[in-house]
Amino acid sequence: MKHMNWNDLRVLALVVQEGTLRGAAKRLGTSAATLSRRLDDLEAALGQKLVERFQGGCVPTAFGADII
Repeated sequence: MKHMNWNDLRVLALVVQEGTLRGAAKRLGTSAATLSRRLDDLEAALGQKLVERFQGGCVPTAFGADII
């Protein structure tokens, strides 16, 4: 397991709350691409997919919902 950045849990929560990377990025004052990379890093650290990303938004996986 890779080192987990605890701040990335906030990213996960905001992405799920907002329903889109763009919405979460706007709230955090950063880009959707940055949040996507941070989610990728968190998923790699935990070894499981946390969010399903669709063209219209993001939906947590069962594991992602459990983490939140």
